[in-house]
Order: sequence, then structure tokens, then C-alpha cells
Amino acid sequence: MLRTLFERDDLPPHDRLAALNDLFLTGEHTMGVLSGDAEGFSASVRGVDLAAVNVVELTMSPGRVVRSEMMVRQGDPELVCLALAASGSVLMSQAGRDALLGPGDIAFYDSSRPFEIRFGTPGGEGATLIRAHVPRALFSGSGDFVEPLLARPPSTAACPRGGSRAVRRLRPAGGSRGSRLPGGSPAARRTSSSEAAPPPRSFDEVAGARAGLLEP
Repeated sequence: MLRTLFERDDLPPHDRLAALNDLFLTGEHTMGVLSGDAEGFSASVRGVDLAAVNVVELTMSPGRVVRSEMMVRQGDPELVCLALAASGSVLMSQAGRDALLGPGDIAFYDSSRPFEIRFGTPGGEGATLIRAHVPRALFSGSGDFVEPLLARPPSTAACPRGGSRAVRRLRPAGGSRGSRLPGGSPAARRTSSSEAAPPPRSFDEVAGARAGLLEP
């Protein structure tokens, strides 16, 4: 059962952003939280540990979760992260790529590189993201097999050549047949093509395109 780690109703509005930022700065891997509306900021965090895997549900008003190069240098727990957008729009940026996620979309990121995750649209609604942190050591294979999967848009982009092999490595070392990512799953299909990813666009461009406000 998920336990509450942070609840907006426990704090006055003007303290919420700073309190969540403090929580993330002291977390498993250091992150920061930014918002253009500190007074109107709201968030809730619930989580559970499933053996070595940490699962968290983060609901947040429009804002950003960031991990900088300095934060990576300060310490890296070497986590592979699978993120599922549960509601709203989420823009994930890492390794020079952007993945705009809507409800039901998934994408990978990791703790070993800087990243930015934007929740909602500025001045609009927030979003909910469910993410699982899995220690890299639990996966089979060697080398940087995760990089081709990072921040890949769920439907328009795909892994470069060799990406399908990287997906097959994303299974616990010595795990059972049922623990590997099914080759026919949407996540595997989205990362198995040899097409090149489109150039990254700004948050306002991709979010606007999703909302039908801009040309795709």
C-alpha cells in the first residue's frame, strides 16, 4: 500500500514548494523542484518500496523537477527509472531528447545524467506521474544499454540501431521468463524501430501541439 510522503494540506500554501524541494534534495538521488507560482503551488507524494524497487506517485501543479550536472557529480545511486504519466501532460528531457507524455504513456530516464521533468502546462493544469526506480545492478548486460531508451517520445520516436537489444537487456539478471519486458508490448514496439528521433522542441511547442494550439 502506498504511504503518504508529502501532502499539500499539511502545510500553508507559501511553504509547500520549499518543503517539497527540501524533501527531494535529501532523497535517494538529489533533485530540485521549481515553479513559477510558489504561492499557488500544490503537490502530493505517495510511495512504496517493493524489495529493491522504489515506486512513487507524484501529483504536482505546473512546475519542474530537475537533476543538474552538479547533483549527478555529488552522488549517483545508478538507478534506471520507468515513468508512467497517469494524468495531465508531462515533458521529460534527458540526453538531448524530449518525450511528451499523456495519460498512459511511458518513458525511461536514469539517475546518471541530468534531466528535467515538466508537469502540466504553464498557467494550466498539473499532472500525475508514477515512477519506479530500479537499481541498474539488477539488470543483465553490460555497457550503457539504457542510453538509447532515455526520454524517447512514446509514439513518434524510436531507438537507434541496437535499441531493441537494449530493451531485451531490461530484465532482472537471472530473472524468470516472465520478468522480461514483452517484445510485443507497446513499450517494446516504441523502442525497436531504426528511425531517427525528431529534433527536440521546447516545452511550449510540444505542449501546445498536444493541446492543438500549435501545428505539430
